[in-house]
Amino acid sequence: MPNGYGPIIWHSLSLGTLRSKNCGFPTTLTDWQSGRKGCWRSHADFAKVVGAFSPRKDRPLAFWLLKTEPETWSWDMQLKRGARGEIWSGVRSHMAKNNLIKMKRGERAFFYHSGRTKEIVGIVEIIREAYPDPTDETEKFVAVSVKALTPLKSPVTLVDAKANPNLGNMVLVNNTRLSVQPVTPAEWKLVCAMGGVRA
Repeated sequence: MPNGYGPIIWHSLSLGTLRSKNCGFPTTLTDWQSGRKGCWRSHADFAKVVGAFSPRKDRPLAFWLLKTEPETWSWDMQLKRGARGEIWSGVRSHMAKNNLIKMKRGERAFFYHSGRTKEIVGIVEIIREAYPDPTDETEKFVAVSVKALTPLKSPVTLVDAKANPNLGNMVLVNNTRLSVQPVTPAEWKLVCAMGGVRA
């Protein structure tokens, strides 16, 4: 198994139940990451599977970037949800899904407006870890829940990021299509400084 992943504990699931429903289910990390369809009796069963493939709980908190079309879901909309937050659903990329699965409660993410403006406008906190995406009929994808923490005093645009040589390896600069991205601690600190907020 790749570093950072815990043991797969399939005996905690009822394999008899899964087989009786004639379900396909992932038996390896590769199957899970490639989106092989699962069949979950409950969120508890799903959580056990995600937990088996999630990063170990003792790893340092990570940082992320979440992209959204502001016409569909904007920073102002997120702010209005307050402390109860909002589900981050609709992710249909397996690479982005894998990043959602890795997220831990309490981690922070940049809130990025894609589309016309292409800018980081705020910071959110992960308040609920990966669970089945209720908008996905295929049962392959997951969602998390996030709440708004703070807006950036000065939005950091994609142009700004590309112009900064210290952000040359940032995923945002090199893979603008990925909707859920990891951010390194150094990148996080730098973007926060550019946006006028504390890291």
